[in-house]
Amino acid sequence: MNSVHTMGSIAFVSPLTRLCPWGSYLCGALSEWGYPYASSLTFFADLVCFSPLMLMMRLQRIGRKNDPSYRIVVTDKRTSTKSDRHIDRLGSYNPKMNSVQIDATKAKEWLAKGVQPSDTVYNILVGQKIVEGRKRNVLPRKSPIVDEAALKRAAEEAAAKAKAEADAAAAETPTEVAEAAVAA
Repeated sequence: MNSVHTMGSIAFVSPLTRLCPWGSYLCGALSEWGYPYASSLTFFADLVCFSPLMLMMRLQRIGRKNDPSYRIVVTDKRTSTKSDRHIDRLGSYNPKMNSVQIDATKAKEWLAKGVQPSDTVYNILVGQKIVEGRKRNVLPRKSPIVDEAALKRAAEEAAAKAKAEADAAAAETPTEVAEAAVAA
């Protein structure tokens, strides 16, 4: 359901009204109450409620326990992954059977509109040759395991070694001085 919004002498159609239905109702109520620019507020209410910049292309799990399968959907970034409130279904992905079914034209349209794919969906799009580029690393970067006890032992050993070298240097110095005095 599209609604026509006017702002001054400019009229435009907002397809987002069905996604954010309270925007039009709120502004309709405001105009009934006597607010003069309520019709132009509808557009801003739609934008505030559902901004195209917040759209994301991601996976939605639909499989059973121990049998994962996913839908590839376009959804608002703020919605839960388990909610069924998506804007468009683009295809499906079954990792066990390694099958991907995706509507390439729809995916390209949404990407042209500025939808950001998640890393996994981006890798699927690259694998299907819908998007040009290299695959992204979706695994977290591993940090080295820090063993504090081993670090403490190594520091103590380094300090003991430095002390032993200093003692050895101090022990050699008096003997060298004495040998030099005897030789003179």
